[in-house]
Amino acid sequence: MDTALSTRPEHWVFDFTARELRTTHICIHLTSTESLLIKTLMHSHSRICSKQQLILGIDKDIHRYSGLEMCLSRLQLKFKDAFGERLFRSVRNCGYCLVQDLQTPLPNGKALGRLHRHQGAGSSPVSQV
Repeated sequence: MDTALSTRPEHWVFDFTARELRTTHICIHLTSTESLLIKTLMHSHSRICSKQQLILGIDKDIHRYSGLEMCLSRLQLKFKDAFGERLFRSVRNCGYCLVQDLQTPLPNGKALGRLHRHQGAGSSPVSQV
């Protein structure tokens, strides 16, 4: 039996304020840009966000900003390193859409329990309990 499938969480909790994506056992620490990208993807009225929407979502000029693909690549790699799956996918000639179930934390902050964070230089952006 594939253990990756049996340990797959039902959803991730995205905490914009703490800049984290987490489950019960895994916490991915995000940059402010990565947090804004996820927030923009989550709040899109259509499921797909265009590159222009994502660039505006991170407060950049759509005519001058050229770092979107690099930011998306780093975010995808963080998620893939932690869980072995993609967080989002590209939609040809349209933009990007989330492929994971993301939720915001409960008001009491107890959505998925306590997580340990790695601190210090050279620490991984991913923590495991």
